[in-house]
Amino acid sequence: MLLSSMLTGLQAKSLVLTLKDGTLVYYYLEGEKSPVMTWDGEGSIVVNADEYAISGIKHFYISDDDDPNAIASMPASQASFRGGWLTTTAPVDAPVGVYTTDGKHVDAAVSRDGHSVRINLNALPKGIYVVAVGKSTFKVSK
Repeated sequence: MLLSSMLTGLQAKSLVLTLKDGTLVYYYLEGEKSPVMTWDGEGSIVVNADEYAISGIKHFYISDDDDPNAIASMPASQASFRGGWLTTTAPVDAPVGVYTTDGKHVDAAVSRDGHSVRINLNALPKGIYVVAVGKSTFKVSK
């Protein structure tokens, strides 16, 4: 309740969680349904249906500058998106997450070969997705 009253009158774009591994997770605030953040009372923060251990969160904040829908250029050497597959390099144990622009986590097949990570977005409907791989975040339009 306090969070929603704080947002009244603000032009905030997103709720941003910075995880201790450097991953940024965005929840879009200007969509049809704003995210709901709760504490489960047992050491986890829950945003919508996504659960994060408090020990894994560095910090979180409401931002009017961080826009998960902003389009930024991405060097071709960093990642490629072809045939519905996003391919990038990352540490072997880097977490991978695929999210809709309103912050909902969606399932996507992930394959790894050493430091190469491939995420198959073919099963997802057309739209814009935010893909987090370790410390990198990509916006993909399919």
